[in-house]
Amino acid sequence: MSDLVDTPSGWRLLAGFVLAPAPPALLASAIFFLLSGVLDPARIWEGFLVALVFFGYLPALFVGLPTYAVLRRKLRPTMLNCVVAGAFVAALPLALISVFPFARDASSNGEPTVVDGRPTWFGFVEAMKVVGFVAGFGALGGGVFRLVAVPRLKPRP
Repeated sequence: MSDLVDTPSGWRLLAGFVLAPAPPALLASAIFFLLSGVLDPARIWEGFLVALVFFGYLPALFVGLPTYAVLRRKLRPTMLNCVVAGAFVAALPLALISVFPFARDASSNGEPTVVDGRPTWFGFVEAMKVVGFVAGFGALGGGVFRLVAVPRLKPRP
């Protein structure tokens, strides 16, 4: 049973951080462009690259690595733990931007979302819808991370 490990090797960990953002970024790009009525594979590919860098690798670097460093000694890398951590990594930056908006005034569908630099209740609800949607993609990334970085766990003693 020596091949069953809880701590991933360095190359598996690197592969997990490199590969985990790719499937959610591709799925998000395809959904966005297909719902917009754009059936051009080149546009989907370009959207994938943008999503991979800005919504995949940057959160993985600035939120994912610290999260992994904190949780690796406290929690086993089970699928559930990795999925929840992936959702957190993807959603945290967007949630922070939503709580601390850059705009002075903003609206969505004619309803104010930010007034005098402060989010409104409607703005908060709209932001949480988007944060929840993005968290789903992060959960997918967390699952991919688990499958790549830790293919099998040691049985509990």
